[in-house]
Parts: sequence; C-alpha cells; structure tokens
Amino acid sequence: MAANPPGTKPTSFEPCGWINPVSQQECTERGDHFCVPRADHVCGFFERMLVHTKGTQYMKRFTLREWQSQEILRPLFGRVVWSPEHKTYVRRYRIAYIEMARKNGKSQILAGIMLYLLFADGEHSAEIISVAKDREQAGAVFEVASQMVLLNPILSKGAKVIPSTKRIVKTRSNSVYKVKAADGGRLLGGNPSGVAADEILAWPTPSGAEVWNALRSGMGSMDRKQPLMVAATTAPAADESFGADLHRRMVRVVEDPDSEPHVFAWIKNLPLDADIYDEDNWHIPNPALGDFLSLEEMRRMSMEARNDPVAELSFRRFQLNQTLGSEVHWMPMHLWDECEGTVFQNATATLDAFAGRECWMGIDLAARQDLTSICYLFPDGDEIDLVWRHWMPREGFDRLNKAHGGKFSRWVEDGWLQVTEGDVLDFTAASPVYEAIDADAQRYTILGIDADRWSSDPVLQEIGFRTYVTDVMAYTNDFTHMSDGMHRLFELVLEKNVRHHGNPVARWCFDCCEARLHTSDPDLVMPSKIKRDQSSNRIDAVPSSIMAVNAWWTRGHEVDSVYNNSDLLIIG
Repeated sequence: MAANPPGTKPTSFEPCGWINPVSQQECTERGDHFCVPRADHVCGFFERMLVHTKGTQYMKRFTLREWQSQEILRPLFGRVVWSPEHKTYVRRYRIAYIEMARKNGKSQILAGIMLYLLFADGEHSAEIISVAKDREQAGAVFEVASQMVLLNPILSKGAKVIPSTKRIVKTRSNSVYKVKAADGGRLLGGNPSGVAADEILAWPTPSGAEVWNALRSGMGSMDRKQPLMVAATTAPAADESFGADLHRRMVRVVEDPDSEPHVFAWIKNLPLDADIYDEDNWHIPNPALGDFLSLEEMRRMSMEARNDPVAELSFRRFQLNQTLGSEVHWMPMHLWDECEGTVFQNATATLDAFAGRECWMGIDLAARQDLTSICYLFPDGDEIDLVWRHWMPREGFDRLNKAHGGKFSRWVEDGWLQVTEGDVLDFTAASPVYEAIDADAQRYTILGIDADRWSSDPVLQEIGFRTYVTDVMAYTNDFTHMSDGMHRLFELVLEKNVRHHGNPVARWCFDCCEARLHTSDPDLVMPSKIKRDQSSNRIDAVPSSIMAVNAWWTRGHEVDSVYNNSDLLIIG
C-alpha cells in the first residue's frame, strides 16, 4: 500500500519560488502543489553525496531505485503547502511512516533522510535525533549515517563525527545529529527538526507512546518551519503494543489520506490470504528482492518455513511483513510421534532402562500448587534419550483431571505422574520429590543441572546435594536463555535424533506448548507462558526438556565431578 496525497484546493496564489541550489531550477507553481525542484534536490543529494557503507556495495554511489525515489523521497519532500504562520511554502508532511520487510534498506533510507535534514535542508541549529527501543538499536541508523559522512570528503569537511558520544556536529550551522534511547522523560525539552524513529515494532508499551509523543510535541515550536519525523519499521505483531497501534493508525491514513493530510504512510505487506510460497508474491513486501535482497536466501528461508511452525511465523512476519500474532503452536505432533523410540511397559521400566548411564538434568519446579517436571537427558553420540518425572499436588490434580476427562488418573496408575497429598508440593526433608531424586542419583550419574531461577534456592541446593552435582545453573526462562535450546530440541526432533519413549505427560505438554517469537528478533523464541488460572493446559515438560538440552549442549564437554573438584555447590 502506498500513500496517495489527496487533491487539495489552492490556499495561496503566491508563486512557490523555491530554487534548487544545484540546478538553479525555480518552481513557479502556486497553491498546494508538487515542487519538482525540491524533489530533485533531495534525490540529487542521495545520489551525489551518499555512498553505501557495507559489504559488496561498499563505497558505491547511492543510486536510488525507482521505488525509493518515486514512491518515497519525491512525494515526501516534493509535496508542499502554504503556511499562513510562516508566510511561505513548507513540506506537507510532518510525519512519515515507512514499513516493509527486513533487509530492504530501511536504515540506509532513514540515514540518508537525516543527513539531508542536517546538511541540505537550510535549517540553522538543526537538531536531528535517532531514537529506538534502546541506545544500541538507535545507534544502528547513526552508524550508517556517520560512515556516509566519513566516506564523503565534502560532508566530512563540513561536520565532525564523534563516535564516543554518537554525535555528528556541524559547527558552521550550529547543528547536531545525536542518538537517544527511548526514554520519554529524557526526550522532553528538545526541539528536533528531524527524527529517525527506528524499528517501531520493538518499542515497549506504554513507554513507546511516551517517547513518540515527547518527540512529536517537541516539533511544535514556531522555530521550526518544517520538522520531519520519520519512522521506518518492519510490521509489528498483531497485539496491543504501541507499534501495533501506530501501524493500525497508518493503515487508516493509507486508506483515507484526508484523515491526517500531514502524515505520509508507505506500507508494503503481503495480504494474509496470499500464498506465502508463491515467489511472485515476495516482491510485494520486498521491493529490493533480486536487487540488493537475495532471492536465493528467500528461497532457503521459505524451505525452512515449510518444516517449522516457528520458522513459518518468522518468515511471514519478518520476510513478508505480515501483521500476525507472536505465538504459534510449536511442535508438529506427527514429528514428535515419529521420535517415540522404544516404549516401555510403564514409567518405572522407562527409568530403569537407563540405569548406569550418564545424564543431564533439567528442572522446572513451576508453581508449588501445580505441575513440576524433571527431565533427564541421556546423550548417545549425536542422539539423545529423554526421560521425565512429573509431580502434582492433589488439589491441582483433581481440577485438571476433571477438565481432561480423567486421563490424569490413568497416568498416575502407570506411574507417569505422581500425586502428593495437600494443596502444595511438599519440599520438606521427607518429600516424595527428594525420595525420587535420591533414587535417580543412585540409578544414574548426573553430570549437571539447569533449573528455572524462580525455583527456591534452598530447594536447588538440596537437589544438588542429593545428586552430588556442583554444576547447577539457574536462570530465568526468557528469550536469552531458552531460544538456543528450543531451536536445538526442534532440530533434534526434525532429524529424528531424539527418543522420548512415549511419555504421555510430556506429549501432552508439548502439544499444549505455544512458541512465542521475539518482537523484533526473528531468531529468538521461547515457550509462551500458560495463564494457569485461566487454562487447563500445562507445558512444564517443555522447559525442563529445553533446560536439559541447554545443560548437555553447553557443558557436555566440560564435566566437573563433585569428587575431583570441591564440595561447594555453585548456583549460576
């Protein structure tokens, strides 16, 4: 979808009179109009003054593609209106919103626009701000802009790049380009003439709205004739975030430009009902495809998407720019069932089948009133076997057993689930959980343990003591800690390198599990947390499995024994 500025009636009979300082072409149009010299000037600045800063395009001229010049730059800078306050023609647009799939050059366009506002817009004491969810992300556009300055002798002579403070200072006009983190309070009091708002999809809620409003209100001074705020982003998730709210607002602008005539919206996304595997459709959200965006890489990602629900969601959101939710059913259960391996008579037989083996342990104690899961991972070359224990207090069991037609009772009969009396799981000295762990510590050699940091430290210390393990790593079950293990476990299933031996409780948990994709990073994923007070589903076997995979993969080649090191327990 592209913005089509509405036809407007002339509001002044004064001639425009704007002269392109390079070509000396003068605009003689009257009333609200498209000013060709201004549009030519911004495009000329890009192509004469800017170069690419990375990879195979390094130091090559910034040759504008037709979609960049005709659909974005020329209408954004060429459309002008008469300003009764300033008694002159000014740019129509105060806000620009550019949305397309990843790796189509958003940062380059955004950096070039900010440099034009700094060097060529005729604004004295210009204040240009790059802002994003954090200082690191905000610095991404600045880094491109600073390299563009340093690689051009004219621009570098007229301005000083200060990397340590992330600033470009243009002394002659008392102008500055600077980076700010998305902190609404700190942004109050500024008077920006240009704002680069990068990757809106990642801005937090509600502070994202506070940041946007602080910047927008700072542009209201009469000191600035035509300030410009440019947001460039990939489509946000379909949720209630600030990014999603802004996206919906901009879709309305595309559909009805008269609703906010000072807003320019350019949105390229693939319709939700389109075939995501039809290559002819890929160009819609990817105008650079086959040019500086690799078609071969898109084909590879589409192949991955066919086999992995998380990869499909990522492909849809980040490569096809579709506005979708951030969660998807994670494990295709037909793939899980193909990894069954040997199915033993019951839970005890399954546990005994691996007696004498070395293993890694993942612990998800969860809520004390709900399901607790321990997973043992037994390495076998590149393959693994997974064996679980599960516990639940009587009160939680009765509620979930009723909700699921009594199947929990069958799991108890076969030993797959143990029920403890009372309304909370018992972790006193005589706890059945500790008794089972004691038995397993005699049955297996446990090499290391990963556990949820929310678990009680005394409980983890006790488990470490009973299993003779000093290598207990506790961490938060978040994107940073769960993503690698979750991807690795899925790959093991996909390659049929895991055997789960038909544990029905684990299968139920995996079938209940939704994967949550990170807001802005397509590589980060984690299990979506269940709202236990609203749902009768549980996923505890999934995080315990992921943590067991993490322990094995990260420390499998560096095994520390309690006997040849020390008797101290280390909690990570």
